[in-house]
Amino acid sequence: RHLDNILIDFFSGDIVHIDYNVCFDKGQRLKVPEIVPFRLTQTLEAALGLTGLEGVFRANCEAVVGVLRRNKDILLMLLEVFVWDPLVEWTRGDFHDDAAIGGEERK
Repeated sequence: RHLDNILIDFFSGDIVHIDYNVCFDKGQRLKVPEIVPFRLTQTLEAALGLTGLEGVFRANCEAVVGVLRRNKDILLMLLEVFVWDPLVEWTRGDFHDDAAIGGEERK
Protein backbone atom coordinates (compact mmCIF):
# COMPACT_ATOMS: atom_id res chain seq x y z
CA ARG A 1 0.00 0.00 0.00
CA HIS A 2 2.74 2.48 0.90
CA LEU A 3 6.30 2.26 2.17
CA ASP A 4 5.45 3.65 5.62
CA ASN A 5 3.89 0.26 6.38
CA ILE A 6 7.08 -1.70 5.74
CA LEU A 7 9.63 -2.22 8.52
CA ILE A 8 13.07 -3.39 7.43
CA ASP A 9 15.63 -4.83 9.84
CA PHE A 10 18.88 -3.59 8.30
CA PHE A 11 20.92 -6.11 10.31
CA SER A 12 19.08 -9.28 9.24
CA GLY A 13 17.31 -8.06 6.10
CA ASP A 14 13.93 -9.18 7.47
CA ILE A 15 10.93 -7.28 6.15
CA VAL A 16 7.74 -7.00 8.19
CA HIS A 17 4.41 -5.44 7.27
CA ILE A 18 3.49 -3.32 10.29
CA ASP A 19 0.05 -1.90 9.41
CA TYR A 20 -2.48 -4.53 10.40
CA ASN A 21 -5.36 -2.08 10.19
CA VAL A 22 -6.48 -3.52 6.84
CA CYS A 23 -5.24 -7.09 7.13
CA PHE A 24 -7.53 -10.11 7.11
CA ASP A 25 -9.88 -8.59 4.50
CA LYS A 26 -10.64 -5.50 6.62
CA GLY A 27 -9.42 -3.41 3.70
CA GLN A 28 -12.45 -4.55 1.71
CA ARG A 29 -14.70 -2.85 4.29
CA LEU A 30 -13.15 0.63 4.00
CA LYS A 31 -15.22 3.47 2.54
CA VAL A 32 -13.02 3.12 -0.53
CA PRO A 33 -12.40 -0.66 -0.52
CA GLU A 34 -8.91 -2.05 -1.05
CA ILE A 35 -9.58 -4.52 -3.85
CA VAL A 36 -6.00 -5.65 -4.47
CA PRO A 37 -4.54 -7.79 -1.65
CA PHE A 38 -0.92 -7.01 -2.57
CA ARG A 39 0.74 -4.64 -5.00
CA LEU A 40 4.18 -5.56 -6.25
CA THR A 41 5.24 -2.05 -7.18
CA GLN A 42 8.36 -1.04 -9.10
CA THR A 43 9.79 0.21 -5.81
CA LEU A 44 9.38 -3.17 -4.11
CA GLU A 45 10.67 -4.98 -7.18
CA ALA A 46 13.76 -2.76 -7.22
CA ALA A 47 14.40 -3.72 -3.58
CA LEU A 48 14.76 -7.36 -4.69
CA GLY A 49 18.13 -6.57 -6.23
CA LEU A 50 19.68 -7.31 -9.60
CA THR A 51 17.81 -10.57 -10.19
CA GLY A 52 14.46 -8.98 -9.38
CA LEU A 53 11.53 -11.37 -9.49
CA GLU A 54 13.45 -14.21 -11.13
CA GLY A 55 16.20 -14.64 -8.55
CA VAL A 56 16.13 -15.31 -4.83
CA PHE A 57 12.56 -14.01 -4.56
CA ARG A 58 11.18 -16.58 -7.01
CA ALA A 59 13.23 -19.43 -5.52
CA ASN A 60 11.95 -18.61 -2.04
CA CYS A 61 8.35 -18.29 -3.26
CA GLU A 62 8.62 -21.72 -4.89
CA ALA A 63 10.12 -23.19 -1.70
CA VAL A 64 7.30 -21.72 0.41
CA VAL A 65 4.63 -23.11 -1.92
CA GLY A 66 6.31 -26.52 -1.73
CA VAL A 67 6.31 -26.47 2.07
CA LEU A 68 2.66 -25.39 2.14
CA ARG A 69 1.68 -28.19 -0.25
CA ARG A 70 3.56 -30.84 1.73
CA ASN A 71 1.99 -29.65 4.98
CA LYS A 72 -1.47 -28.70 3.74
CA ASP A 73 -3.29 -30.93 6.24
CA ILE A 74 -1.58 -29.27 9.20
CA LEU A 75 -2.10 -25.80 7.74
CA LEU A 76 -5.80 -26.42 7.07
CA MET A 77 -6.25 -27.80 10.59
CA LEU A 78 -4.71 -24.66 12.08
CA LEU A 79 -6.75 -22.33 9.86
CA GLU A 80 -10.00 -24.15 10.62
CA VAL A 81 -9.91 -22.56 14.07
CA PHE A 82 -10.76 -19.23 12.44
CA VAL A 83 -13.79 -20.73 10.70
CA TRP A 84 -15.32 -22.07 13.89
CA ASP A 85 -14.01 -19.48 16.37
CA PRO A 86 -13.57 -16.18 14.51
CA LEU A 87 -11.97 -13.24 16.23
CA VAL A 88 -14.42 -10.94 17.95
CA GLU A 89 -13.43 -8.00 15.76
CA TRP A 90 -14.33 -9.92 12.61
CA THR A 91 -17.84 -10.61 13.88
CA ARG A 92 -18.77 -7.00 14.72
CA GLY A 93 -20.52 -6.57 11.40
CA ASP A 94 -18.78 -3.33 10.39
CA PHE A 95 -19.02 -3.66 6.64
CA HIS A 96 -17.77 -0.12 6.00
CA ASP A 97 -14.96 0.41 8.47
CA ASP A 98 -13.86 4.04 8.77
CA ALA A 99 -10.22 3.05 9.15
CA ALA A 100 -8.05 5.26 7.02
CA ILE A 101 -4.82 4.28 5.34
CA GLY A 102 -2.72 5.21 8.37
CA GLY A 103 -5.55 6.17 10.69
CA GLU A 104 -7.36 4.69 13.60
CA GLU A 105 -10.25 2.29 13.77
CA ARG A 106 -13.71 3.34 14.78
CA LYS A 107 -14.47 2.04 18.28
